[in-house]
Amino acid sequence: MTVDKAVASSAVSLANGRAWGRAVDGDWSIIQQCRHGDVRAFAVLVEKYQDRLFNTTYRLCGNYQDARELTQEAFLRALKGINGFRSEAKFYTWLFRIALNLVRSHQRRAGRKHFSSLDEPDGKLEIASQAAALLDGDCADPAQRAIQAERNHKVLAALGRLAEQYRTVIVLRDIEGLNYEQIAQTLSLPVGTVKSRVHRGRLALKEYLADLMK
Repeated sequence: MTVDKAVASSAVSLANGRAWGRAVDGDWSIIQQCRHGDVRAFAVLVEKYQDRLFNTTYRLCGNYQDARELTQEAFLRALKGINGFRSEAKFYTWLFRIALNLVRSHQRRAGRKHFSSLDEPDGKLEIASQAAALLDGDCADPAQRAIQAERNHKVLAALGRLAEQYRTVIVLRDIEGLNYEQIAQTLSLPVGTVKSRVHRGRLALKEYLADLMK
């Protein structure tokens, strides 16, 4: 199947408009439909995973606009390469690998990490980590919400200070909730390496967020 950018973008538009219902029998049947040229089927996958992928990508690159563009590009590449997907892996794991490679390439081209845009347009930033247990962002008290927002900003900034190898595993383990085996599969690393990086990343975050731990 040959897919150009305009066709792929239409899948994103369809998903945003919720133009097609969700399938009830898992991703594989949807992927099979995508392979037969059904862009509406791919829109189901976009709708299902776009928020999750954006949130993860944002925490990896730290810049809202960059994360939006990288997320869309990841879906475009996934659609173009859908015939290369193998059922041994979960679709989201495969999709995340595409996004992670895009983030890495983007940061290499930029020559620096983009952790400058700490405010999301909707004013709600939900970050969780074992190094800094945060309150949720739905408190009705404006003063308390302002405190929470400041704490969230500090956590995101602390993530930005981590080396990429540590930031990635922290996001996958403590924000995405993947277990060590799933992270190892996603990053093609030994489980022992994943555990070591998570441990070191948490120690670094604990140091960076010492003022929040008091």
